[in-house]
Amino acid sequence: MVGCREQWRWLGSESDTSCGDAASGGRVQRQRKEIEFGGGGDGGDEMISNNEQCNGDFNANGNVPFTPTVVVTPKVAPLLTPRGTKEWIPLCSNELKLALGMKFNNVDEDLAFYKAYAYAAGFNTRKDLKAYIQGSDAQMFVDNFTNKKLMWSAFFFDFEMDEDYCLCRALWADPPCKKSYALFGDIVSFDTTYQTNRYNMFTPFTGVDHHKSCITFIVGFIAKEDIVSFEWMFRSFLKAMGGNEPNCMITDQDPAMKIAIKSVFKNTEHRFCMWHIMKKLPDKVEKSIMQEETGFLNKICDCVWHLEIEPAEFEERWNKVMVEYHLKEHEWLGYLYNIRDKWIPAYFRDVFLGGIMRTTSRSESENNFFCSFINPHVSLVEFYLRYEATIDAQRHTQGQNDNDSKHKYPECKTPLGIEKHASHLYTNSVFYEFQYEKENGLEVAKKAKGFKTIPEQYMLHRWTTMALKKPIFDLGGNLLEQCANLIDKKKLLNDLWSEIHTCVSLAEGKDEDIQDLVINIQGIRKD
Repeated sequence: MVGCREQWRWLGSESDTSCGDAASGGRVQRQRKEIEFGGGGDGGDEMISNNEQCNGDFNANGNVPFTPTVVVTPKVAPLLTPRGTKEWIPLCSNELKLALGMKFNNVDEDLAFYKAYAYAAGFNTRKDLKAYIQGSDAQMFVDNFTNKKLMWSAFFFDFEMDEDYCLCRALWADPPCKKSYALFGDIVSFDTTYQTNRYNMFTPFTGVDHHKSCITFIVGFIAKEDIVSFEWMFRSFLKAMGGNEPNCMITDQDPAMKIAIKSVFKNTEHRFCMWHIMKKLPDKVEKSIMQEETGFLNKICDCVWHLEIEPAEFEERWNKVMVEYHLKEHEWLGYLYNIRDKWIPAYFRDVFLGGIMRTTSRSESENNFFCSFINPHVSLVEFYLRYEATIDAQRHTQGQNDNDSKHKYPECKTPLGIEKHASHLYTNSVFYEFQYEKENGLEVAKKAKGFKTIPEQYMLHRWTTMALKKPIFDLGGNLLEQCANLIDKKKLLNDLWSEIHTCVSLAEGKDEDIQDLVINIQGIRKD
């Protein structure tokens, strides 16, 4: 255990190299040079990736800072184990001590017990944990993903350190994320506006699934917004996804990102996010013009967000608004007009966008999703735990939507066969859009009377209820939808070996217990 104020660690014999748990006592961890996160150097020339560096403990030659151990005397008593190792056990009453097999009715009861135990033993569990994480944050972060790669062959993780051995870039994706990209990666949004922890910037790659909901493909961290960092991020992204480029990538207006995208992606259309641009409007235009009674905001939004507008009509409407509010000489608005082909959908109707640029609701939903678990003060380890929980919630929601689309057919408003066919073919959210278009398009509705089903050439598989049924393999030949079962099996095997070693340790002191254990294991093998 690492103390919160005095920064102490329990000591065992000098040969011990692993941290003890609450049941076995604590042993000091051998001091090692640990990786840190941050911008120790300029991040440009002497980067070391996880494929190029030395060993897993980052014991490379160089001046790597580490936290020295200061030993003090907590409320503990020495104990000599059967193997001759000296351990230290906290001094407290037997009622407060941990025991193997203890069970609690709920989390609150569990937390209350550990708080009482920590208070009696003279340490604060939460502060001790934070102190431990603070000194080894990046090391624990990298070790976690390194272990995942060992257990989960299809898991992708890559990172780089600078010349001072500080973690400066990282990117990871599990097989479900990679499968989602293979199915829905035709349009990708890359957002770097999330300041998620005390070190760096969170960079998610997201898209739209068959329910028209936000879905996460891959996520990462970068310490600097420069061309080198973005180029590394995009190359690692392509490496994770088997070299498959998206048809279109939506980003903000970062100039370094624009250069990196052009350098790395050869066949990808690059467009700017309308939502991020329009969010800047109140800061760029005078407050007197932005007042609700002027009507400026409504008129400019009608011009920009119009779904069916043609380029000539957009230019006419835009210029009319600029003249009305005397903004013809406005520098920022003039710049937006000059790059209109990069963010106004009327100029790239031939590019499939999946609705990702055209509505504010989806961009706001995506922003709220990530902001629900990020915090600029959390560590890397804390952030990862929050991220895992939130991704699980995202996948749970997608599963619920899948179930509703398969077993809860929406109500048809006409007796047309084509509408009934659409209700079975598409997911519910897509069907409601189909229904709206049919009701508001009289000519289409008249022509639809001659069809009982939607012609196959007009079906887009990514919007159907069967979108997830397509088998997807990675470069290693792994069927990505089965990888989750693979990691569950390996975890069960690890748990099995852990239980066996625990039983052997408990029976080690008594010959009768060892004999009984052998007989029981033999009986299981024979069965």
